[in-house]
Amino acid sequence: MPHVHGAQERRSRAPQTKAKQTPKPARDPKERERRERQQAVAALNEAVAAAPEVKDSYKRTLLLALAAEALWTFDEQAARSLFARAWEAAAASDEEESSAEEKRLGEQASARSSADGLAEPPEALSRVTRARREVLSAASRRDARLTERYLAELRESIERRGSRFGEDVSRGDSARRRYDARDDSVLDSDEHLRLDLSRSLAEEGEYSRAAEVAAHEVAGGVSSALVRFLIGFRGKAPAEADALFRQLLARTANDPRAGVNDVLLLSSYVLTPSVLTTAGERGGVSLGYVHREGGNGSGEPAPPRAVRQEFFNTAAAVLLRAGAEVTAGATGARGRTAALFYALSRLLPFFEREAPQLAPQMHALRQSVAGGLSEESRAMLASVAETTELRRLNAADPLANDFEHAKTEPEAAARDAARERAVRQAVKLKLWARAREAIAGMEDAELRANSLNLLAVCQVAAVGEAFDDDDEGDVRAAQFVENGDVPPLTRALGYAQAALLASKLKRHERAAELLERARYFAEQTDSGKEARFVALLVVAAAAEQADPARAWEMLPALVRAANEVGDAPADELSGGFRVPSLEGAENVGLAEQLADFRLDHLFAALGRRDIARALREARSLADATTRSLVTVATARARLAAGNTGARRAGAR
Repeated sequence: MPHVHGAQERRSRAPQTKAKQTPKPARDPKERERRERQQAVAALNEAVAAAPEVKDSYKRTLLLALAAEALWTFDEQAARSLFARAWEAAAASDEEESSAEEKRLGEQASARSSADGLAEPPEALSRVTRARREVLSAASRRDARLTERYLAELRESIERRGSRFGEDVSRGDSARRRYDARDDSVLDSDEHLRLDLSRSLAEEGEYSRAAEVAAHEVAGGVSSALVRFLIGFRGKAPAEADALFRQLLARTANDPRAGVNDVLLLSSYVLTPSVLTTAGERGGVSLGYVHREGGNGSGEPAPPRAVRQEFFNTAAAVLLRAGAEVTAGATGARGRTAALFYALSRLLPFFEREAPQLAPQMHALRQSVAGGLSEESRAMLASVAETTELRRLNAADPLANDFEHAKTEPEAAARDAARERAVRQAVKLKLWARAREAIAGMEDAELRANSLNLLAVCQVAAVGEAFDDDDEGDVRAAQFVENGDVPPLTRALGYAQAALLASKLKRHERAAELLERARYFAEQTDSGKEARFVALLVVAAAAEQADPARAWEMLPALVRAANEVGDAPADELSGGFRVPSLEGAENVGLAEQLADFRLDHLFAALGRRDIARALREARSLADATTRSLVTVATARARLAAGNTGARRAGAR
């Protein structure tokens, strides 16, 4: 009995002794969170310290900007200092790009007659501002004043650059810039920048920040680009979009220069969100389609009644003022009369339904201006005014011209060239039957064989989409991949997609089996080639979602593959900078698709799971640029994961 009593006493004491123990840091969630955040900050500082090793000025700027944005909530003062460094680096990077662009344009001009002059293509502006745009994008997520300061500096730089090319980029055809319903490409440079920043923030779920940036554009008044933005923004953040729209209404109501086109554009937001419409100075009308995710938006709830009533009150005030100007015989009265008649004809049915107290005034105004137009003009304008919804019509057969040339070209080589173009367009659009039709007519046996290879590669690469809604999609996808006559990289991609389908269907053992097949074929690619790196990256990215343990297991091999790549610049492998260089049918059919797989995104996802382990692997990357950018992505992801409502961590 004494022995039993002693054992019982020891058992009774054991829990008490355990209860007094201090929890290990690794098992204390708060302590673990604190430690991992410190690791993330230390990693950011490590990457920043290594920034001078990053030779490419644009990538060095990107590294500094992303690190500054991530550090903000942890150490705002240090982040501000880092933003200043990033902006300085960005200006220098863009100046390098600008000098190279001017040299290129000068060489082109000298090759032509001197009468052609020096003209800068529109896309050149994006190239010579891309580094500063990266800093702006990062700063816009953190500080409105800093964003405004950088925007102002960039604006001044763009104006100075425009003057060197003999262009006036600060002004132009104001009506064209602000009121073209069909084309938003002709904008003030800062309007482009602000709305681009706001869209990016909205896509990342930063709705308040997106609204804050866009609010400065609201202060500039109505424009077609702004209304398009608000319509799209409302699909994601209706409360924030409605608040901006009400600010725009108030601004318009108090603007003595506001006119018919302001009302027409504003009406799209509340009444016809799939159609943007404006009236020209000579009486013409333009209609523009507004594309939004999810179709034409007819299923989306309309803005609240209070917002709609504010619109009708503002519209009535502006239209009545425009009527007084027409009656007074203001300059361009004929065009203004047509525009006013069109707006009234378009909006009257809505006034009658939703603001009947204002409808009699609108009727009377329409009758008074109708006398200034011919019967033919009135009929035409009234007819167009009835268009309240536009749908993008199916485009003409994109392959028709090539198929026609394949029939009519006198030479066999020309006919086959047309068929080859048709095949490449068909596989891009996933029109498999049309591709086979073009291949069947090919007269050159080698071209026909190469085109069949391309078709097989593209079909295997699309199995994830093809079998996504199938209850046996993983099985059917795997069978399709197995039966395909394709290179190892394509087969690895196909099996990786089948594994994701199995994971989606909760068939985890099946997903693991398919991932193992995918890995096997990834390792069949040539060692030292970019294809090996890309294949392993594809499989590891799928494993991170379907079987994280397998992703960790693959990571050392992926890092080795990155270090061994000999047919691509090592500093391009972190992702998002270029399309991978592949061979044969895979280069034609897969390269652009595979550019979406990024090493920094994979490390970001793994960093949210275990930052210490991810950083250990990141430090094994040999190239300084890739190592630094991957380190920053990993640290940013971990810091963002600790913030409620954080945006997609790791995204640029």
